[in-house]
Amino acid sequence: MSADRKLLSVEYAAMTLEASLTPGHIPNIDRGDLIDRYNPLVLPGTSFVLTNHPFRKCRYYNYEVLRIIAIGQDIPDSSRFLDILEESVKGRDQSLDTILSIIEKANL
Repeated sequence: MSADRKLLSVEYAAMTLEASLTPGHIPNIDRGDLIDRYNPLVLPGTSFVLTNHPFRKCRYYNYEVLRIIAIGQDIPDSSRFLDILEESVKGRDQSLDTILSIIEKANL
């Protein structure tokens, strides 16, 4: 599956889930914000909606560093990066935890 096709799949799933939160209403949400909100659905190799939004850029670069770690390459100052990553978990958006737990139970 191509990177753009993966992005389309994530956008479709995210829009479907977002619409289920407010039945009868079409969600009015920016495309980038939609992907940001449902980023746990993003598959490896998915193309990114990269804009000038600083949070979006930060997440993209974090994904890149995690990819580099996963394939076994060295990154400069990796211990500092891991400390920052661990701290960021404490303040994460928990509004999708219910949906994520349903997905987890479905063994997707």
